[in-house]
Amino acid sequence: MEILIRPYRPADREAVAAIHDKARRNELELAGLPTAFLPFAATAAAEGFFDYPHIDVAVMDGQVAGFSAYTGEELGWLYVDPALKRQGIGRQLVRQALKNEPELYYMELLAGNFPARKLYESEGFVFQKTLHGRMPGNESFAVTVDLLIRPDAAFAFEAASMEDVKEVLNLIRARIHWMDEVGIQQWNRRDYFAAYPPAHYQKAVKEGRLYILRDRLSGHIAAAGVYPKGDRYWDDPDGRAGAGYLHNFVSSRAFPGAGGRLLDKLEELARGEGKTRFRIDCNAQNLKLNAYYQSRGYEPAGEVQDDSYRGIRREKKL
Repeated sequence: MEILIRPYRPADREAVAAIHDKARRNELELAGLPTAFLPFAATAAAEGFFDYPHIDVAVMDGQVAGFSAYTGEELGWLYVDPALKRQGIGRQLVRQALKNEPELYYMELLAGNFPARKLYESEGFVFQKTLHGRMPGNESFAVTVDLLIRPDAAFAFEAASMEDVKEVLNLIRARIHWMDEVGIQQWNRRDYFAAYPPAHYQKAVKEGRLYILRDRLSGHIAAAGVYPKGDRYWDDPDGRAGAGYLHNFVSSRAFPGAGGRLLDKLEELARGEGKTRFRIDCNAQNLKLNAYYQSRGYEPAGEVQDDSYRGIRREKKL
């Protein structure tokens, strides 16, 4: 049966309220909060349902079968008539939201609602973290929610500013501390900040060569790296062979997958500049990191010795 997605109309209110009240009870049961139920009139007022710039309804056989509400950033509401589940209604509502707002990047879902989470993950959302708080409009109840994000939209790729340098340095310090904790030999093998002091990053900012991946939800830097014009560790240090380079690559453990996303963006940047190869190096003893780069297509291309640092040069064809 054909599913029509269209904007909400005032005449839809009674059907939307009925769908909410049935589906919300099921949702709260899955979350272990059956007594936290409030009818649509109360939740719509408490959570500003009618303030959302987008409210869609799904129509089947002339009847409203589901609805959603969202902004350019958040998918805030999505409910389907329980009697019509597993017919693709929720999926079509999600897809329409992403079509209307391609940069929509997060949603919060009551923990325990596994059927809904499975749907959202199949449409490109991934679990980011668990949050704890009080239920909006019914604050006597504590709630646990899963924060889901769309990685393609959740991070902004941009050139760093001088104000970002401090946070980048703190990311590196945190990674060095983590390396000490887990026994990884990389930046902690030498005085990293003697080799790369703050002035190194400030210079990279002035040259437009320090790039960051910023988490749009929190504003924090999720990953960073210097994209230099050349690299002295290679035979053609000025990049005349048509290669792009990455140095000082760091990611935050608070944002799993952000490092890979930054690599994707920098490879795309290099490709757009007409580069045919992308190059990195890493400590020869860091087996896990070498395996990661290998899995991303970075093949060994020689070794480099710099004081106590023995690294493996790696290259990927773009």
